[in-house]
Amino acid sequence: MARKNENLITRNQQIGKGGFGTVYIGSYRDYKEVGIKDINSKLSTEALAEANLLKTLTHPNIIQYIDIVQTPNQTSIIMEFIDGGSLYDYIQRTTQSLTYWKVTRQIMIDVAHAMAYLHSQRIVHADLKSPNVLLRHNYVAVICDFGLARTIADSRAVTTCSVAGTVEWFAPELCLDRPERSSFQSDIWAFGCILLEIISKKIPWDDVYSNSKILINALAKRENAIIFENICLTQRAPEKLRTILCRCCSWEKTQRPEFPTIVQELTAISDVDIHNINQGKEKPLSSNSSNTRPSTSKKRSPSKPSSSSTKVNDANSDKYVIAMAQIKLENSDRKRKSSAVHRTDDSTDKSAIEDNTRYDPINDRYLHKGPRGGWYYLTPNGSKIYIKTD
Repeated sequence: MARKNENLITRNQQIGKGGFGTVYIGSYRDYKEVGIKDINSKLSTEALAEANLLKTLTHPNIIQYIDIVQTPNQTSIIMEFIDGGSLYDYIQRTTQSLTYWKVTRQIMIDVAHAMAYLHSQRIVHADLKSPNVLLRHNYVAVICDFGLARTIADSRAVTTCSVAGTVEWFAPELCLDRPERSSFQSDIWAFGCILLEIISKKIPWDDVYSNSKILINALAKRENAIIFENICLTQRAPEKLRTILCRCCSWEKTQRPEFPTIVQELTAISDVDIHNINQGKEKPLSSNSSNTRPSTSKKRSPSKPSSSSTKVNDANSDKYVIAMAQIKLENSDRKRKSSAVHRTDDSTDKSAIEDNTRYDPINDRYLHKGPRGGWYYLTPNGSKIYIKTD
Protein backbone atom coordinates (compact mmCIF):
# COMPACT_ATOMS: atom_id res chain seq x y z
CA MET A 1 0.00 0.00 0.00
CA ALA A 2 1.52 3.31 -1.11
CA ARG A 3 2.61 5.78 1.51
CA LYS A 4 0.82 9.15 1.29
CA ASN A 5 1.37 12.63 2.66
CA GLU A 6 0.07 13.34 6.16
CA ASN A 7 -0.65 16.91 5.03
CA LEU A 8 -3.66 15.62 3.09
CA ILE A 9 -5.44 15.04 6.41
CA THR A 10 -7.11 17.81 8.38
CA ARG A 11 -8.32 16.93 11.90
CA ASN A 12 -11.04 19.24 13.19
CA GLN A 13 -12.46 17.64 16.34
CA GLN A 14 -11.79 14.58 18.50
CA ILE A 15 -14.95 12.49 18.89
CA GLY A 16 -13.72 9.28 20.47
CA LYS A 17 -10.85 7.31 21.93
CA GLY A 18 -10.36 3.59 22.46
CA GLY A 19 -7.80 0.87 22.89
CA PHE A 20 -6.82 0.93 19.24
CA GLY A 21 -6.69 4.67 18.64
CA THR A 22 -8.27 8.14 18.62
CA VAL A 23 -11.07 9.18 16.26
CA TYR A 24 -11.53 12.66 14.77
CA ILE A 25 -13.88 14.46 12.41
CA GLY A 26 -11.91 16.03 9.60
CA SER A 27 -11.35 16.22 5.87
CA TYR A 28 -9.23 14.32 3.37
CA ARG A 29 -8.53 15.14 -0.28
CA ASP A 30 -11.92 15.92 -1.87
CA TYR A 31 -13.85 14.50 1.07
CA LYS A 32 -15.11 17.45 3.12
CA GLU A 33 -16.14 15.38 6.13
CA VAL A 34 -14.61 12.06 7.11
CA GLY A 35 -13.85 10.00 10.18
CA ILE A 36 -10.12 9.71 10.91
CA LYS A 37 -8.84 6.98 13.18
CA ASP A 38 -5.25 7.50 14.29
CA ILE A 39 -3.43 4.42 15.56
CA ASN A 40 -0.09 4.32 17.35
CA SER A 41 2.75 3.12 15.14
CA LYS A 42 3.26 0.13 17.42
CA LEU A 43 -0.18 -1.05 16.31
CA SER A 44 0.45 -0.55 12.61
CA THR A 45 -0.02 -4.24 11.92
CA GLU A 46 -3.49 -4.09 13.43
CA ALA A 47 -4.23 -0.88 11.52
CA LEU A 48 -3.29 -2.43 8.21
CA ALA A 49 -5.37 -5.50 8.99
CA GLU A 50 -8.36 -3.29 9.75
CA ALA A 51 -7.92 -1.25 6.58
CA ASN A 52 -7.51 -4.28 4.36
CA LEU A 53 -10.59 -5.84 5.92
CA LEU A 54 -12.71 -2.73 5.44
CA LYS A 55 -11.74 -2.52 1.77
CA THR A 56 -13.39 -5.86 1.07
CA LEU A 57 -16.73 -4.95 2.66
CA THR A 58 -19.60 -3.35 0.79
CA HIS A 59 -22.83 -3.11 2.74
CA PRO A 60 -25.17 -0.22 3.66
CA ASN A 61 -24.93 -1.09 7.36
CA ILE A 62 -21.11 -1.34 7.50
CA ILE A 63 -18.90 1.74 7.63
CA GLN A 64 -17.23 2.59 4.32
CA TYR A 65 -13.43 2.55 4.12
CA ILE A 66 -11.83 5.38 2.10
CA ASP A 67 -8.05 5.21 2.47
CA ILE A 68 -5.06 4.68 4.76
CA VAL A 69 -2.18 7.07 5.43
CA GLN A 70 1.05 5.88 7.02
CA THR A 71 3.69 8.08 8.66
CA PRO A 72 6.72 7.22 10.83
CA ASN A 73 4.68 8.01 13.95
CA GLN A 74 1.23 6.60 13.28
CA THR A 75 -1.21 5.03 10.87
CA SER A 76 -4.45 6.83 10.00
CA ILE A 77 -7.51 5.06 8.69
CA ILE A 78 -9.88 7.31 6.73
CA MET A 79 -13.55 6.30 6.83
CA GLU A 80 -16.91 7.87 6.08
CA PHE A 81 -18.26 10.05 8.86
CA ILE A 82 -21.53 8.93 10.48
CA ASP A 83 -23.41 11.93 11.85
CA GLY A 84 -25.98 10.52 14.30
CA GLY A 85 -23.86 9.40 17.24
CA SER A 86 -23.81 5.86 18.61
CA LEU A 87 -26.49 3.43 19.70
CA TYR A 88 -25.05 3.65 23.23
CA ASP A 89 -25.75 7.41 23.24
CA TYR A 90 -29.27 6.88 21.88
CA ILE A 91 -30.10 4.31 24.57
CA GLN A 92 -28.86 6.59 27.34
CA ARG A 93 -30.67 9.73 26.23
CA THR A 94 -34.01 8.27 25.07
CA THR A 95 -36.97 7.37 27.26
CA GLN A 96 -38.61 4.01 26.59
CA SER A 97 -41.81 4.47 24.62
CA LEU A 98 -43.55 2.97 21.62
CA THR A 99 -41.29 5.05 19.38
CA TYR A 100 -38.19 3.90 21.28
CA TRP A 101 -39.09 0.24 20.77
CA LYS A 102 -39.86 0.78 17.07
CA VAL A 103 -36.60 2.64 16.43
CA THR A 104 -34.40 0.19 18.35
CA ARG A 105 -36.10 -2.77 16.67
CA GLN A 106 -35.16 -1.35 13.24
CA ILE A 107 -31.65 -0.51 14.43
CA MET A 108 -31.12 -4.10 15.55
CA ILE A 109 -32.50 -5.39 12.25
CA ASP A 110 -29.83 -3.26 10.52
CA VAL A 111 -27.13 -4.61 12.83
CA ALA A 112 -28.28 -8.18 12.25
CA HIS A 113 -28.19 -7.62 8.47
CA ALA A 114 -24.63 -6.27 8.75
CA MET A 115 -23.51 -9.15 10.94
CA ALA A 116 -25.13 -11.71 8.63
CA TYR A 117 -23.11 -10.18 5.79
CA LEU A 118 -19.88 -10.26 7.82
CA HIS A 119 -20.40 -13.89 8.71
CA SER A 120 -21.17 -14.76 5.08
CA GLN A 121 -17.72 -13.35 4.30
CA ARG A 122 -16.22 -15.60 7.01
CA ILE A 123 -15.43 -12.58 9.18
CA VAL A 124 -15.84 -12.39 12.95
CA HIS A 125 -16.32 -8.88 14.32
CA ALA A 126 -15.13 -9.76 17.86
CA ASP A 127 -15.90 -6.35 19.38
CA LEU A 128 -19.61 -5.85 18.73
CA LYS A 129 -21.16 -3.49 21.31
CA SER A 130 -23.45 -0.46 21.38
CA PRO A 131 -20.64 2.16 21.14
CA ASN A 132 -19.55 0.44 17.91
CA VAL A 133 -23.00 0.78 16.35
CA LEU A 134 -23.20 4.23 14.77
CA LEU A 135 -26.42 5.89 13.61
CA ARG A 136 -27.07 8.04 10.58
CA HIS A 137 -29.33 11.07 11.04
CA ASN A 138 -32.31 8.89 10.01
CA TYR A 139 -31.36 6.16 12.56
CA VAL A 140 -29.99 3.74 9.98
CA ALA A 141 -27.40 1.68 11.86
CA VAL A 142 -23.79 1.26 10.71
CA ILE A 143 -21.37 -1.04 12.51
CA CYS A 144 -17.77 0.06 12.87
CA ASP A 145 -14.44 -0.53 14.64
CA PHE A 146 -13.02 -3.66 13.14
CA GLY A 147 -9.80 -3.26 15.10
CA LEU A 148 -10.41 -6.74 16.54
CA ALA A 149 -12.19 -8.38 13.61
CA ARG A 150 -10.48 -11.29 11.90
CA THR A 151 -11.33 -13.77 9.20
CA ILE A 152 -11.81 -17.36 10.26
CA ALA A 153 -8.98 -18.36 7.95
CA ASP A 154 -6.47 -16.14 9.79
CA SER A 155 -4.79 -18.56 12.17
CA ARG A 156 -3.06 -15.74 14.04
CA ALA A 157 -6.35 -14.38 15.38
CA VAL A 158 -6.69 -14.97 19.10
CA THR A 159 -8.84 -12.65 21.19
CA THR A 160 -9.23 -13.20 24.93
CA CYS A 161 -10.70 -11.38 27.89
CA SER A 162 -7.22 -10.55 29.10
CA VAL A 163 -5.94 -8.74 26.04
CA ALA A 164 -8.68 -7.11 23.97
CA GLY A 165 -12.32 -6.19 23.77
CA THR A 166 -14.87 -5.13 26.38
CA VAL A 167 -15.78 -7.64 29.06
CA GLU A 168 -19.45 -6.72 29.39
CA TRP A 169 -20.15 -7.97 25.86
CA PHE A 170 -17.96 -11.10 26.08
CA ALA A 171 -19.46 -14.56 25.71
CA PRO A 172 -18.75 -17.15 28.45
CA GLU A 173 -16.45 -19.23 26.27
CA LEU A 174 -14.11 -16.23 25.86
CA CYS A 175 -13.61 -15.98 29.62
CA LEU A 176 -12.50 -19.52 30.43
CA ASP A 177 -9.08 -20.26 31.91
CA ARG A 178 -8.26 -21.48 28.42
CA PRO A 179 -10.42 -19.11 26.38
CA GLU A 180 -11.77 -20.05 23.01
CA ARG A 181 -11.22 -17.85 19.98
CA SER A 182 -13.84 -15.27 19.09
CA SER A 183 -16.40 -16.87 16.81
CA PHE A 184 -19.69 -16.38 15.02
CA GLN A 185 -21.39 -17.62 18.21
CA SER A 186 -19.59 -15.10 20.43
CA ASP A 187 -20.71 -12.32 18.06
CA ILE A 188 -24.29 -13.51 18.58
CA TRP A 189 -23.88 -13.38 22.37
CA ALA A 190 -22.60 -9.78 21.99
CA PHE A 191 -25.66 -8.97 19.87
CA GLY A 192 -27.81 -10.32 22.71
CA CYS A 193 -25.93 -8.07 25.14
CA ILE A 194 -26.89 -5.07 23.02
CA LEU A 195 -30.52 -6.20 23.19
CA LEU A 196 -30.12 -6.34 26.97
CA GLU A 197 -28.79 -2.77 26.90
CA ILE A 198 -31.80 -1.62 24.91
CA ILE A 199 -34.23 -3.33 27.28
CA SER A 200 -32.58 -2.44 30.59
CA LYS A 201 -31.00 0.88 29.47
CA LYS A 202 -27.86 -0.17 31.36
CA ILE A 203 -24.46 -1.67 30.61
CA PRO A 204 -24.96 -5.46 30.15
CA TRP A 205 -25.22 -7.39 33.43
CA ASP A 206 -24.56 -4.20 35.45
CA ASP A 207 -27.44 -4.76 37.87
CA VAL A 208 -25.79 -7.91 39.19
CA TYR A 209 -22.12 -7.70 38.19
CA SER A 210 -21.00 -4.08 38.54
CA ASN A 211 -17.36 -5.11 38.72
CA SER A 212 -15.48 -6.35 35.63
CA LYS A 213 -13.28 -8.85 37.46
CA ILE A 214 -16.27 -10.47 39.13
CA LEU A 215 -18.10 -10.57 35.80
CA ILE A 216 -15.19 -12.36 34.11
CA ASN A 217 -15.02 -14.89 36.94
CA ALA A 218 -18.77 -15.46 36.75
CA LEU A 219 -18.75 -15.94 32.98
CA ALA A 220 -15.93 -18.46 33.30
CA LYS A 221 -18.02 -20.85 35.44
CA ARG A 222 -20.83 -22.94 34.00
CA GLU A 223 -22.67 -23.10 37.33
CA ASN A 224 -23.43 -19.39 36.95
CA ALA A 225 -25.42 -19.98 33.74
CA ILE A 226 -28.69 -19.93 35.69
CA ILE A 227 -27.92 -16.41 36.97
CA PHE A 228 -27.46 -14.99 33.47
CA GLU A 229 -30.51 -16.88 32.23
CA ASN A 230 -32.57 -15.42 35.06
CA ILE A 231 -31.39 -11.89 34.26
CA CYS A 232 -32.69 -12.30 30.71
CA LEU A 233 -35.93 -13.98 31.77
CA THR A 234 -36.85 -11.21 34.22
CA GLN A 235 -36.50 -8.32 31.77
CA ARG A 236 -39.58 -6.19 31.20
CA ALA A 237 -39.80 -5.79 27.42
CA PRO A 238 -41.88 -6.68 24.35
CA GLU A 239 -42.28 -10.44 24.73
CA LYS A 240 -40.85 -11.42 21.34
CA LEU A 241 -37.83 -9.18 21.82
CA ARG A 242 -37.14 -10.70 25.22
CA THR A 243 -37.37 -14.16 23.67
CA ILE A 244 -34.70 -13.27 21.09
CA LEU A 245 -32.52 -11.91 23.90
CA CYS A 246 -32.76 -15.18 25.81
CA ARG A 247 -31.84 -17.22 22.73
CA CYS A 248 -28.87 -15.04 21.77
CA CYS A 249 -27.51 -15.20 25.34
CA SER A 250 -27.87 -18.94 25.60
CA TRP A 251 -24.95 -20.34 27.61
CA GLU A 252 -24.66 -23.22 25.14
CA LYS A 253 -23.22 -21.51 22.09
CA THR A 254 -24.67 -24.11 19.72
CA GLN A 255 -28.15 -23.04 20.86
CA ARG A 256 -27.69 -19.44 19.73
CA PRO A 257 -29.52 -18.54 16.50
CA GLU A 258 -27.65 -17.43 13.39
CA PHE A 259 -28.03 -13.87 12.16
CA PRO A 260 -30.29 -14.63 9.15
CA THR A 261 -32.72 -16.21 11.61
CA ILE A 262 -32.42 -13.20 13.93
CA VAL A 263 -33.24 -10.89 11.01
CA GLN A 264 -36.39 -12.89 10.27
CA GLU A 265 -37.50 -12.95 13.90
CA LEU A 266 -36.91 -9.22 14.45
CA THR A 267 -38.65 -8.34 11.20
CA ALA A 268 -41.65 -10.44 12.24
CA ILE A 269 -42.18 -8.32 15.38
CA SER A 270 -45.22 -6.16 14.65
CA ASP A 271 -46.38 -2.92 16.27
CA VAL A 272 -48.99 -4.99 18.11
CA ASP A 273 -46.21 -7.22 19.45
CA ILE A 274 -44.33 -4.14 20.66
CA HIS A 275 -47.36 -3.19 22.76
CA ASN A 276 -47.16 -6.59 24.45
CA ILE A 277 -44.82 -5.58 27.26
CA ASN A 278 -44.26 -8.57 29.52
CA GLN A 279 -43.49 -8.38 33.22
CA GLY A 280 -40.60 -10.85 33.03
CA LYS A 281 -40.68 -14.51 33.94
CA GLU A 282 -39.07 -15.51 37.20
CA LYS A 283 -36.94 -18.63 37.31
CA PRO A 284 -35.59 -19.47 40.79
CA LEU A 285 -31.84 -19.70 41.11
CA SER A 286 -30.37 -23.01 42.16
CA SER A 287 -28.04 -21.56 44.80
CA ASN A 288 -28.94 -21.00 48.45
CA SER A 289 -30.36 -17.74 49.76
CA SER A 290 -28.00 -14.80 49.63
CA ASN A 291 -25.92 -13.96 52.64
CA THR A 292 -24.09 -10.88 51.47
CA ARG A 293 -25.11 -7.39 50.59
CA PRO A 294 -25.25 -6.18 46.97
CA SER A 295 -22.54 -4.07 45.38
CA THR A 296 -23.26 -0.36 45.26
CA SER A 297 -20.34 0.70 43.09
CA LYS A 298 -20.94 3.52 40.66
CA LYS A 299 -22.02 2.91 37.07
CA ARG A 300 -19.12 2.55 34.69
CA SER A 301 -18.44 3.87 31.25
CA PRO A 302 -18.36 1.06 28.67
CA SER A 303 -14.88 2.14 27.58
CA LYS A 304 -13.47 2.15 31.11
CA PRO A 305 -14.61 -0.93 33.00
CA SER A 306 -13.89 -0.94 36.71
CA SER A 307 -11.10 -3.19 37.92
CA SER A 308 -12.09 -3.23 41.58
CA SER A 309 -14.99 -2.52 43.93
CA THR A 310 -15.02 -1.08 47.42
CA LYS A 311 -18.01 -3.24 48.27
CA VAL A 312 -16.45 -6.57 47.36
CA ASN A 313 -13.63 -8.05 49.41
CA ASP A 314 -13.72 -11.65 48.16
CA ALA A 315 -14.09 -11.41 44.40
CA ASN A 316 -12.70 -14.88 43.81
CA SER A 317 -15.29 -16.63 45.94
CA ASP A 318 -17.83 -18.45 43.79
CA LYS A 319 -20.28 -18.56 46.69
CA TYR A 320 -19.91 -14.84 47.21
CA VAL A 321 -20.58 -14.07 43.53
CA ILE A 322 -23.63 -16.33 43.36
CA ALA A 323 -25.00 -15.01 46.64
CA MET A 324 -24.57 -11.39 45.61
CA ALA A 325 -26.25 -12.04 42.29
CA GLN A 326 -29.26 -13.74 43.82
CA ILE A 327 -29.88 -11.04 46.42
CA LYS A 328 -29.90 -8.40 43.71
CA LEU A 329 -32.26 -10.41 41.52
CA GLU A 330 -34.62 -11.14 44.40
CA ASN A 331 -34.63 -7.52 45.58
CA SER A 332 -35.24 -6.20 42.06
CA ASP A 333 -37.96 -8.75 41.43
CA ARG A 334 -39.78 -7.91 44.68
CA LYS A 335 -39.82 -4.21 43.85
CA ARG A 336 -41.11 -4.82 40.34
CA LYS A 337 -43.83 -7.25 41.39
CA SER A 338 -44.89 -5.68 44.69
CA SER A 339 -48.25 -4.63 43.24
CA ALA A 340 -48.81 -7.79 41.21
CA VAL A 341 -50.83 -10.84 42.21
CA HIS A 342 -48.58 -13.56 43.70
CA ARG A 343 -48.35 -16.71 41.64
CA THR A 344 -49.74 -19.74 43.42
CA ASP A 345 -46.81 -22.01 42.55
CA ASP A 346 -44.11 -19.98 44.27
CA SER A 347 -45.85 -17.64 46.74
CA THR A 348 -44.89 -19.77 49.74
CA ASP A 349 -41.18 -19.84 48.86
CA LYS A 350 -41.08 -16.13 48.15
CA SER A 351 -42.84 -15.26 51.40
CA ALA A 352 -40.28 -17.34 53.27
CA ILE A 353 -37.45 -15.40 51.68
CA GLU A 354 -39.06 -12.07 52.59
CA ASP A 355 -39.67 -13.22 56.20
CA ASN A 356 -36.06 -14.31 56.72
CA THR A 357 -34.21 -11.48 54.96
CA ARG A 358 -34.57 -7.74 55.33
CA TYR A 359 -32.62 -4.69 54.27
CA ASP A 360 -31.02 -2.29 56.77
CA PRO A 361 -30.95 1.09 54.93
CA ILE A 362 -29.08 2.90 57.69
CA ASN A 363 -26.03 0.65 57.43
CA ASP A 364 -26.59 -0.37 53.79
CA ARG A 365 -26.64 -4.12 54.42
CA TYR A 366 -28.91 -7.15 54.46
CA LEU A 367 -29.94 -8.79 57.72
CA HIS A 368 -30.81 -12.48 58.02
CA LYS A 369 -32.97 -14.21 60.57
CA GLY A 370 -31.13 -16.75 62.71
CA PRO A 371 -32.48 -20.19 63.60
CA ARG A 372 -33.44 -18.94 67.10
CA GLY A 373 -35.04 -15.72 65.96
CA GLY A 374 -32.15 -13.25 66.22
CA TRP A 375 -30.97 -11.12 63.29
CA TYR A 376 -27.42 -11.05 61.95
CA TYR A 377 -25.38 -9.75 59.03
CA LEU A 378 -22.42 -11.39 57.32
CA THR A 379 -18.92 -9.98 57.06
CA PRO A 380 -17.00 -10.36 53.75
CA ASN A 381 -15.24 -13.44 55.11
CA GLY A 382 -18.56 -15.09 56.02
CA SER A 383 -18.65 -14.52 59.79
CA LYS A 384 -22.06 -13.95 61.39
CA ILE A 385 -22.46 -10.80 63.50
CA TYR A 386 -25.68 -10.70 65.51
CA ILE A 387 -27.22 -7.32 66.30
CA LYS A 388 -29.39 -6.11 69.12
CA THR A 389 -33.02 -5.56 68.19
CA ASP A 390 -35.90 -3.98 70.05
